[in-house]
Amino acid sequence: MKLRLAVATAVELLAVCFAQAQTKLTISATASLASAPMFIAEDRGYFRNEGFSVDFKWFDAAQPVAVAVAAGEAQFGITGLSAALYNMATAQTIRIIAGGAREAPGYSTGAYFVSNEAFARGIHAPKDVRGKSFGLTTVGSPYQYSLALLAEKYGFALSEVQQVPLQTFTNVLVAIKGQRVDAGILNSFVALPAAQRGEGKIIGWVGDETPWQLSAVLTSTAMLERQGESVQKFLRAYREGARAFHDAFMVAETAETKQQKDALLPILEKYSKLERAQVLTSLNFVPRDGGIYVADISRQIRSEEHTSELQSRFGISYAVF
Repeated sequence: MKLRLAVATAVELLAVCFAQAQTKLTISATASLASAPMFIAEDRGYFRNEGFSVDFKWFDAAQPVAVAVAAGEAQFGITGLSAALYNMATAQTIRIIAGGAREAPGYSTGAYFVSNEAFARGIHAPKDVRGKSFGLTTVGSPYQYSLALLAEKYGFALSEVQQVPLQTFTNVLVAIKGQRVDAGILNSFVALPAAQRGEGKIIGWVGDETPWQLSAVLTSTAMLERQGESVQKFLRAYREGARAFHDAFMVAETAETKQQKDALLPILEKYSKLERAQVLTSLNFVPRDGGIYVADISRQIRSEEHTSELQSRFGISYAVF
């Protein structure tokens, strides 16, 4: 009896010590499935194994995620790449430390969305947005870049689309439903439920039209300079999440990968608040090592310079650590 009590006491003390040893981290993110490796790393305990206790700080657009990291409100973030992010990198406040999701054929979270009325008027495919009004979260946002790539692909000027910045995905959806704009790009966690409710139609996916590096993992330059060891521990946990995601969803299905997929789907459903079928139709491509598509980031920077959204010219070394 005494032995059992002693063992139980020792276990409790170890648990207390473990809890006290955990370093609290805040990660800024959206509920997009582009953040899937981060969700998996948290839910499977990869961050805990590295000594971190994680809280997520949620946003409804990409730019505020990066702003939270730059302002010190979050130690790390995962978000879509944007002019605002690159401007913060120029100011030496943040750095990209790992790749996030990529828009790729068959793997996309960016949905071209139109109202039922716009669809009836003939907007049936992404290329049909030429000459129409188009809702965006912010100027210089990831999905404005998607629109620029679409214009280049189909041979029309970006200026031929009336772009309306509306700050959040929710606002873009409201504007489409209210016919204030003809179309827009919504993240799947907004677009799929809206389509299911009959509030509009998905007419295409960014990944099928214009593949590119959608998101990245960020930290502040202060974090890199003062807590480099913590950054490395964080990256180990994140990459474990990326490997788990890739090995379950990015490879040919076998009995083993199906089992892995079935184990991860409840995690993705929980964070995205999407149904299983919706999750499976809106997953981005994530490289197994969490690597960065450097060539595309260089292309993004050149594009943002061309549209004058960057405050000053800079090389990719300013953005990628």
